[in-house]
Amino acid sequence: MRREPLSQEENLDIFTEMLKEPSLSKITIGLVLIILSPVLGTLLFSVYSGFVGYAISTDMVVSVFMFSCILAVALFGLALVLVGISEKKNKQEVKEVELLDALDENGEKTGRLVKRGDVMEKDEYHLLVHVWIKNSKGDYLISKRAPNKKYPNMWETTVGAVVTGEESLVAALREVKEELGITLSPSKGKYLFRIKRDSPEHMDFIDVWLFNHEIDIRGVTCQPEEVCGVKWATDGEIKEAIEMGEFMNTFTYLDKLFSDGGKV
Repeated sequence: MRREPLSQEENLDIFTEMLKEPSLSKITIGLVLIILSPVLGTLLFSVYSGFVGYAISTDMVVSVFMFSCILAVALFGLALVLVGISEKKNKQEVKEVELLDALDENGEKTGRLVKRGDVMEKDEYHLLVHVWIKNSKGDYLISKRAPNKKYPNMWETTVGAVVTGEESLVAALREVKEELGITLSPSKGKYLFRIKRDSPEHMDFIDVWLFNHEIDIRGVTCQPEEVCGVKWATDGEIKEAIEMGEFMNTFTYLDKLFSDGGKV
């Protein structure tokens, strides 16, 4: 999906949010120090030269000291970059081993934890959230799956797993924030219903959420690994897309969702 260029204020907001991430902050500061180390060295040379009244290059001891300062700043910057990269990598590894609560046939926790992506045991389920966002016109915000994902370039609503220790609402808010960069207000959302899927491909419970929210899709920030586009669509357009094979045909409850107008 083509997007309009970001304004200076939007770019500043993105940069500010980036600095809030500790690992990215270290990387950024480290790179700045490395880039500025020659400037610092030049400044030190200039100050000392003006102070003693002769060319600094004639004083070998001071030249070595100045060079050491520059090298120290550059090495410190490099260290920050390496630490930041290491922390970011560790954080990603932790995310990749997210744990899910195994549920029984009644949706109750069994006490067993399962790594995300692992095969569940017989008669075990896990909990998902489906998050629908609707505007005042009655249109629903749908997203296109990234090309690298299973069922690439298919349209769907926001879907995600509820990790252990997490409530269904929290998972719904998190998934939308991660995949679309949208911060939803809990007060504008409503839990609609829970469905159970019991098939070889899908052993899960699904909590369906609906949020009334006005969103300018030009400001949506798609998570590249998950989403490659967003758009508004009516319930009729969604059903037509399913018939054409362009929308995921796994949302078996759409008639129930659309029947009452999706009121929150």
